[in-house]
Amino acid sequence: MQSGIFLLALGAALAPGRTARSAGALSAVAAGLALASLRAAPSPLPLALQAGFVSTDAALLALALVLGAAGALAAVRDWPRTEPVAAASATALAAGVLAVAWGGRVLAAGARPGPFAAAVLIIAAAGALLWFAGRRIHLPGPGDRIRQIPRGPATGLLIGSLVAAAGRHLVAVFLGVMVTGWAGWRLARAADGSRVPIAPVLTLVLLPACWLMATIAGPEGLRIAT
Repeated sequence: MQSGIFLLALGAALAPGRTARSAGALSAVAAGLALASLRAAPSPLPLALQAGFVSTDAALLALALVLGAAGALAAVRDWPRTEPVAAASATALAAGVLAVAWGGRVLAAGARPGPFAAAVLIIAAAGALLWFAGRRIHLPGPGDRIRQIPRGPATGLLIGSLVAAAGRHLVAVFLGVMVTGWAGWRLARAADGSRVPIAPVLTLVLLPACWLMATIAGPEGLRIAT
């Protein structure tokens, strides 16, 4: 599955068209979430969680396959305009779909039809809600320009990204994400972006999440190594 996720991301990066690029990127994200949950799951998995866990992961894999295939078809449609790049993108996306399907075949076989269908509906509804919200947010277009990049937010974006990527404790990672969210919003504002700090406010959810995770972890702590 790891090679499949890499191929999906590569195909999305090479895609010349917006549709193929978006579908490929979302496919890689869905497959990555499925793989991450598999790696993070306790072994052995409690019996009470098995049906829901397997069905949810299988739903994520199904979503990744559908989006990856849609991205490959969109890249094929772009061939007359940018033939070499579109061909490379379609090939990478198709290979990624096949690799993810092969890697998740056992997981898909273990999913029950009822929980699987419910998971698909919930994930699709959540995606539709995010898409609807995204359509209401103004992002800077090609004509928008930043006359001068503010040093403060740019520095905060760099530092926050480094802390989030290299932090050895979950609290440091969460703080890095929060700093990055606010700094990124300030940079977007400099390019006439949205005045409403939607993404930064959403990062505030990490505060109660961190408290909850610390309570669950107990003496184990929240070091990344553990």
